Amino acid sequence: MIAGSLPEVLSQAPFDRPFLLAGLEGDLFVVAEGTKEDWDRVKPLVAQGRKMISLQIRFRSASLVTIPECAQGYFFRPAVAACLSGSSHSFNLFVVGWLKEDGFVHTQSVVVPELVVVNWDTREKSDQESVGDSLIVN
Repeated sequence: MIAGSLPEVLSQAPFDRPFLLAGLEGDLFVVAEGTKEDWDRVKPLVAQGRKMISLQIRFRSASLVTIPECAQGYFFRPAVAACLSGSSHSFNLFVVGWLKEDGFVHTQSVVVPELVVVNWDTREKSDQESVGDSLIVN
């Protein structure tokens, strides 16, 4: 995990793999490499009173911004999907989402590094299996 100003974190961001770019209050940005452990390292920054205000997925010069800014909370979980028709092929996914006022987490499954949204889902905030500790609440 890399934290700092936007130019600082982007200059140190990985070039060969997708990553998350989280924006926090006070012009602090965090690059998380897309692992559960890296996402868990972002939580203490929010717990210290800095609200997360944005979340993007980036790969090289491409970025995917489909999550609204200033949400009540943000969700991330890495995943793998497989296509079993004909020949087996697996896809790496970033499942990202946001907490809405209705108490539901709205998620999108994004194939990485292609940055293609392949699925949308709604999960209950209290569902430990589908949400659990992958949600950071402001």
